[in-house]
Amino acid sequence: MLDAWREAYDFSKHHIVRGHIAARSSDEVLRQVAGQLKRDKIEHAATGLAGAWLLNQFSGFRLVVFYVARLPSAEAQQAMGFREESRGENVWLVVPNDEGVFHGAAEREGIRCVHPVQAYLDLKNHPERSAEAAEQLRRKFLNKESHA
Repeated sequence: MLDAWREAYDFSKHHIVRGHIAARSSDEVLRQVAGQLKRDKIEHAATGLAGAWLLNQFSGFRLVVFYVARLPSAEAQQAMGFREESRGENVWLVVPNDEGVFHGAAEREGIRCVHPVQAYLDLKNHPERSAEAAEQLRRKFLNKESHA
């Protein structure tokens, strides 16, 4: 069933705002965005490789992806240093087409993160080491032995 769901899943159907935040590390970007979203009381959850890293520290990441219930205001985007652009992007702010993406989200290392199933689905067709990260999530969280 999970395989069929993943096959049919299309991340691009969400509203994706691509941008860049200057920082020394991806972890710094992750924490900066999460902090601003929390201050602005915007429902959010990390996903993609950043989410996979929060779930099991499998792999480093460059791209930070957050689901957001609504886009932050222009002032909030400026406060986090976010500039909308697709060249050199290292942040995606994603307004989901279904709020179910927040179901089962939980704090990991002080940052709200999607459920492992959602991260697994979202890693499909993402850049970097997303295929490997998805397989690691599946082995660790989504196989029969992990639920026995």
